[in-house]
Amino acid sequence: MSTCQSIHPATHVGLILGLALLITSCAPMEGVVEPEEEDGEPEVYYRVQVHMTTDRSNAETVRSQVEAWWDDLPAEERPSSVAHEDLSAVVVWQQPYYRVRLGQFASREEAQELLPTARDEFSDALVARERNTTPVAQD
Repeated sequence: MSTCQSIHPATHVGLILGLALLITSCAPMEGVVEPEEEDGEPEVYYRVQVHMTTDRSNAETVRSQVEAWWDDLPAEERPSSVAHEDLSAVVVWQQPYYRVRLGQFASREEAQELLPTARDEFSDALVARERNTTPVAQD
């Protein structure tokens, strides 16, 4: 005798249709913009993520702190590849979290250069891969 219980095929269809309806009925969050794709292909880049939270206000506060930290960081303490660059921090929304990310690098290796410096101040920092379709929260 089998210990698995089978589910009627009609139940599968109902679950799939319900999930499809839920996904298509979700409206975009207010204040979140989805960048358009260029040339039909999503652009891929990397950022250093320093914080993640469900609280948008907290994410914006940390974003300001990250930008102030970068502006105050002496050039000799910055990775040589970005020592004289103005790196901006953004808040990226990916349900259910707001993620605070720094920079926009063409390769993972470039972002990796910033990681040890970022971890000195933000211990949970990591390199995050993004596409230009990742929603960025606007002020």
